[in-house]
Amino acid sequence: MKVKSIIVFTVQTAVLCSGLWGYATTLPADLTSLSLEELMTVQVISASKKSEDFFKTPAAVFVISQQDIRRSGATTIPEILRMVPGVQVARIDGNKWAVTARGFNSHFADKLLVLMDGRTLFSPIHAGVYWDVQDTMLEDIDRIEVIRGPGATLWGANAVNGVINIITKKAGDTQGGLAVAGAGTEEKIFSSLRFGGRMGETVDYRVYGKFFYRDNMVSSSGEDTADDWNQARSGFRVDWNKDIKNNFTLQGDIYKGKSGQTRDIVLLHPPYSRTVTEDVDVDGANLLGRWQHSFSRKSQMELQLYYDHSARDHLTLDERLDIIDLDFHHHFSPWSSHSLVWGLGYRHVFDKLIGSYTLSFEPEELDYYRANFFLQDDITLVPDRLHLIIGSKFEDGDFFDMAIQPNARLLWTVNERNTLWSAVSKTVRTTSRGDRDIRIILAAFPGSDSALNLLTLLGNDTTISKDVTALEAGYRMRPLDRLFFDFAVYCNIYDNLRSVESGTPYFNESGNQVIPLFLSNKRTGTTYGLEIASKWQVNGSWQLSAGYNWYNIDIDLDPESTDTTETGNYEEDQPEHQFNVHSHLDLSADWEFDTSLYYVDKLNALAIDDYVRMDLRLGWHPLQPLDVSFVITNLLDDQHQEYISTDGIIATEIERSFYTRLTYRF
Repeated sequence: MKVKSIIVFTVQTAVLCSGLWGYATTLPADLTSLSLEELMTVQVISASKKSEDFFKTPAAVFVISQQDIRRSGATTIPEILRMVPGVQVARIDGNKWAVTARGFNSHFADKLLVLMDGRTLFSPIHAGVYWDVQDTMLEDIDRIEVIRGPGATLWGANAVNGVINIITKKAGDTQGGLAVAGAGTEEKIFSSLRFGGRMGETVDYRVYGKFFYRDNMVSSSGEDTADDWNQARSGFRVDWNKDIKNNFTLQGDIYKGKSGQTRDIVLLHPPYSRTVTEDVDVDGANLLGRWQHSFSRKSQMELQLYYDHSARDHLTLDERLDIIDLDFHHHFSPWSSHSLVWGLGYRHVFDKLIGSYTLSFEPEELDYYRANFFLQDDITLVPDRLHLIIGSKFEDGDFFDMAIQPNARLLWTVNERNTLWSAVSKTVRTTSRGDRDIRIILAAFPGSDSALNLLTLLGNDTTISKDVTALEAGYRMRPLDRLFFDFAVYCNIYDNLRSVESGTPYFNESGNQVIPLFLSNKRTGTTYGLEIASKWQVNGSWQLSAGYNWYNIDIDLDPESTDTTETGNYEEDQPEHQFNVHSHLDLSADWEFDTSLYYVDKLNALAIDDYVRMDLRLGWHPLQPLDVSFVITNLLDDQHQEYISTDGIIATEIERSFYTRLTYRF
């Protein structure tokens, strides 16, 4: 959509909202999402591994509340993340997304760490996230904290450009029953049921189950594709508040489903390639235990242990992955001007990767570890005004040498309405199993000497970790009681970025000529960006929020590199501009009207046009325990493409959709 059309549409929306404002000012209801007073004091943990006020957090943090989730109309976690400035969300097909923060997006974006209740969702095989299996009851999410910028000092390697921390509610906050059911054009059917209760005076629990079936998307010609998606999931959480000093949590999930897709596979005979459809079978389970102990008001510790199992069966690769993870951290104040956080962790991974002639890993089975220690000190230079935060994480593992990841931040609370912060950090994206051990036949074609040529991408056990030095600064302000702005600027300097280097052709044992391409690290780059978030509580019944980000990148190849494949894509496969606007309006005590507008700039190197997306939600509360929602997504386009075919998977186009949801509490 052209800029002129966007401007016209925005003006029309503003005029409409102005008319609604005149009506809304007469309403006494206060049903909007998180108010500005609440937002300023909401406690976040992702930036410092301790509770601190959002307004006084020395990082580019964005908090998505439960009300934001409910009123967005989104049904998946990636779609919820669209509202965060600096985060790019591009849907590849009906069940896959490319999600990143501050650039370098891909199907497996390798510089973004994602967690749920302290459990890492980042795959050590592909260095990314399988978004089709990251789910829970959205109604049970308390908040999502998104840190744009490095978080490695606390969370470890791979928290290069950001951390997404999904935090679910305590069991005590989900008492009673909740039933959800809905259906629509793309959301064909979905349902979930949760019940929470109490055992004695100190133990709270909840159990849940959910199921969904989502329809396929379409091709550019409008034909149905094979990327439909279904999944069943259940889980539980138990919180035991033993006494004032000890809290225990035990929680777990299990899931099973199918994710459809269309992909290209290489053949070793004419026509040498074929497009096929398949249902990827997915299943998994996890179990997490956590002990929180308070030694005193100034000293608290947390010990967490979890086990995670996942499996995926493709035509070309069957994956089995088991992870055991132990994490400990301790927060204490040895002196009045120092607040220390230190901790250590250990993770052991067991994988089994049964490949095919086109995609394989060598060896097929492997176990490997990662261990870490971190220390961070929050030093009060001027009470209630100036803080210096310094620290570092030290991490070691089977695939990389000791990684030292220091961090220094300065926080200046000018007054209750203005906060300034700045930071310098160094972090790494460590080598993954795929970087070292993968083998992919990209193409097969006959050679001039009757031998079959196999263009093959190979991992490289000399691949090293990718380093980034990040410079950041931010400013939060409340010029008025009902108006809030959050600004962040950054410059990231990358070393050892991935490149693809040519090797010397050779003949394999079958007499075919292998033309090798090796993964390597012969790129450097610099990114710059600006991110703005704002919120305006127009009155007790209407809230407006908006976000904008600008992104720029410059990539250089080392002089000795033979790579000719990706430099242009790296420089132009991210949107230079993105913005979003959200309106939450309470029409009366029983009716809500929510509007979300997103603009994503074109991706030049990928030949993806810019687009404007508009989602509408109408909420109705006919009875106290009953909510009814009517949601339209992608209102302005009957279909549009957001990303290209990647990793052999054929991208599809996102359709306009409508669904109705009923939520009943008992």
